[in-house]
Amino acid sequence: MSIAGVLAVTVVEAKNLSEEIDLCNPWVQLILDMDHNYQATKTINGDSNPKFDTKFTFNVQGHEKLKVKVWDEDLFNKDILIGEYDIDISKMLGLI
Repeated sequence: MSIAGVLAVTVVEAKNLSEEIDLCNPWVQLILDMDHNYQATKTINGDSNPKFDTKFTFNVQGHEKLKVKVWDEDLFNKDILIGEYDIDISKMLGLI
């Protein structure tokens, strides 16, 4: 069964992101697919406990998971992946 609809997501905050990185500059990436359906928060500079309070909407058509990635922005090198998690959106839409 193909999932279709609109998914609303609010990225509220993160806590205790890193004790190893002195100046954590986190941002969050939400991905349904890398071709067209991905969005990101703004970077919060120098905060391991950032408050994003950012809302997103996605058109869902045939997707079953939302990938959430938290990154540490690095101005001189590639951004560092802090963590990631897949959310089963089929259960959110009531399609088990």
